[in-house]
Amino acid sequence: MLLERWLHIWNTMKDEWRHIFVQRPLLLVLFGLPLIYPLIISGLYMHKQVVERPAIVVDNDNSALSRELTLGLDATQGITVIDRMADASLAWERVKRQDAEVLLFIPDNFSSEIKKGRYGKLKLWINSADVLTYGTSYPAVTDITGYLNEKLGEKYMLDLGHDSGSADRRVMPIEMNTKYLYHPSVNYGDFVVVPILLIVLQQIVLIAMSFSLGVRRENGPVYLHPKFPFSTIEARALAQVLFYVIGAVFMIFVVMPVFDWPTQNPYSMLFIFIAFIFSIAPMAMIIAMLMKDRYEAFQLLMLFSTPIFLMSGYTWPIERMSPWVQAVANSLPATPALQALFHISNKSGNLLEVLPCFRHMAVLFVIYLLLAIIIMQLIAWNRRRVARRTTA
Repeated sequence: MLLERWLHIWNTMKDEWRHIFVQRPLLLVLFGLPLIYPLIISGLYMHKQVVERPAIVVDNDNSALSRELTLGLDATQGITVIDRMADASLAWERVKRQDAEVLLFIPDNFSSEIKKGRYGKLKLWINSADVLTYGTSYPAVTDITGYLNEKLGEKYMLDLGHDSGSADRRVMPIEMNTKYLYHPSVNYGDFVVVPILLIVLQQIVLIAMSFSLGVRRENGPVYLHPKFPFSTIEARALAQVLFYVIGAVFMIFVVMPVFDWPTQNPYSMLFIFIAFIFSIAPMAMIIAMLMKDRYEAFQLLMLFSTPIFLMSGYTWPIERMSPWVQAVANSLPATPALQALFHISNKSGNLLEVLPCFRHMAVLFVIYLLLAIIIMQLIAWNRRRVARRTTA
């Protein structure tokens, strides 16, 4: 019986391969999506960083200090001063037209107030609706104003007779060395592209399986082996795994090096992709078995692809989501896979550090596999029941 089962699996796999090369839309899903989609996504984010955000400065002070402030802003990586204007209302209109994302207003008493020992007040308008603009340009403004504060404070202490070292310690007694770890606004392309590639692979797995069975179902009931009904679907999934792995290899060993996307260890990343393929394959089988035709599969998967990515905890902390959303997220293989992928691509290439993610995927694999077997047995049982009624 075991030999008969494996022969059935092998013959079904060969039939699926013939089916793939006959059905051009299915061939496009299996070859076109992993080849074209990663190149498009990588091309969109190839510059990686959001830098030199356009800013307008209204300098009513026109002093040496205000000019130093303006030049300092323009020299930062986060901001480029596109214009210096005299009228704040006209400058604000340009910001509203989105000609600029930052507006800095320097009042006419800015330097004179500082010389009198008072605060020199600045006014800053910044487009905080755009997280990347805010995360890039606001630190640039605070860095240059902090530098000028330190410089003015040191000058004051030097005038009092302190040496340069003592003046520096009195003005800035706390020294802080800041390193931005995995900060999206520092290198947004590195942050967002790698997980999108995994979601692309997820869509390929889910769509291809549903599309293949959907086309067959349009021409009549899908054949199921009388003794091994689940093995029929299992064999078709195994036949498609080869194409999924080829797509993953292309993404990791071609697209990522060409566009310099981060990966500490490409072989560790490939292992995660393959583990994800197998963990989501039973879910793909379940969806494929329940779809009436190829179009239902596209409609369903296009609807849920974005929520699956957002629920994974990659772009928003999963513990800050509602309990029911957390439950749904933890039931999806993409959640532990993306967590493992983030660690491997940004922190360390050591797979031992993401073992909890692999355990999570293994548990989901077993659960969905058992569910797929049960559903397939129910479908086969219902067919036999209908056949008996028909013959009776």
